[in-house]
Amino acid sequence: MATLGFIGTGGMGSGMAANLLKAGNKLVVTDLRREQCQGLESQGAVFKDSPKAIAESCEIVLSMLPYNQAVHAVGLGKAGLHEAASGAKLWIDFSSIDKKTIVGVNAELAKKDWTILDGSAGIESDFRSAPGGVQSDGQQDHSRR
Repeated sequence: MATLGFIGTGGMGSGMAANLLKAGNKLVVTDLRREQCQGLESQGAVFKDSPKAIAESCEIVLSMLPYNQAVHAVGLGKAGLHEAASGAKLWIDFSSIDKKTIVGVNAELAKKDWTILDGSAGIESDFRSAPGGVQSDGQQDHSRR
C-alpha cells in the first residue's frame, strides 16, 4: 500500500485518516495540536512535525483544515509543502475554504511542480470559511446547518 500523509487531524480529519489506516495504508500525520495525532499514532500512524516533513515522507498529501489561512500556511508557510525537497508532489485538500485561496496556493505550488486537487465539500466563492458559513456581506448562512 501507499504511504499517505494527512494534515489536520481534528474532528473531521481524524476520522478520514483513521479510515485510511483501516484500509491498510501507511500514514504519516501532523496537526498544529500535537495531541490531535495521538489516537492515530496508537493505530499505527507516524507523527511528523511539519507539512514539509509530511511531504518528504509520503507519496500523496491529504488535508482537512479549518480555514483559509491554514491551507495557505500548509502550502506556502514556514516548513510548508513548498519547502519539501523530495517526496510527494500531489496534494488533495478536503477543506471547505474559498476558491480564491486554493487557486492562489495552487498557482504558487505549481511553480514547484506540485498538483493540487480541490476535494472540498465546497462553499461558494462568495463565502469565507467559518463555522456555519459567513456570506461576503457578513450575514450568517444557515443553509449549511
